[in-house]
Amino acid sequence: MKNILVYAGFLVLLSNCVFASSVEIHGATDDTYINNHSAHDDQNWNSETSPYGGTYSKQLSLTNCNASGDGVHDLVIKFDLSSYMGQTIESATINLYRVVPVWTYSVDLYYKNVAISYFNSSWSEDTITWNNAPSSTYVKTMNIGNGDSLFNCWVSIDITEIAQLWLSGVVANNGIKMHVTQIVVSNFWTFQRSEESTNVPYLTLTMEDEEPVAVPEPATAILITLSSLGLIRRKIKS
Repeated sequence: MKNILVYAGFLVLLSNCVFASSVEIHGATDDTYINNHSAHDDQNWNSETSPYGGTYSKQLSLTNCNASGDGVHDLVIKFDLSSYMGQTIESATINLYRVVPVWTYSVDLYYKNVAISYFNSSWSEDTITWNNAPSSTYVKTMNIGNGDSLFNCWVSIDITEIAQLWLSGVVANNGIKMHVTQIVVSNFWTFQRSEESTNVPYLTLTMEDEEPVAVPEPATAILITLSSLGLIRRKIKS
């Protein structure tokens, strides 16, 4: 007979398992566009009294179609992220549904390089114009289209870097501005606004969550602890 020290052949590894979960925020709190045309740079395009009528005012417009620099439409949009402050995200994507432009002569077979900036102070879709729009901070330029994507399709804009600043509290969430960086004659991109009944803009957040750690019941925990310390001995016949 001899005593053999038996250590437990199992160790419970209690670790935090990280997995990704996504949420979608449908409908922006504010979304419209601003127009730098000399006849419209003081015009708010959110109302039914816009120069080109209610239909055009209900769309989001992007264009840079005049070599003289007069005729730029910047798209501006803001989502409410207050419920997600302090959370760590892996990605953030704005999704816009592209529709046929009101301008019937527009032809769109072009790539669109768009500069993405975040606004430095607050604004409202009911009052913003080209002239009174707050200053903004440039973040990046990205391509949001190609020759194969025409109308009645979704377009995604990655704003991960900006959303991380918002949710961490480093920068206040005052929404973003999208500005077309190249000139394409007679070329308009228009998207559904949040006021429409279908295909409204939405923001997708993919974040990191911690899965709860499995904790053994007290008796099991004590047994594991004693075993790992070598305090349980078993007698084994030789």
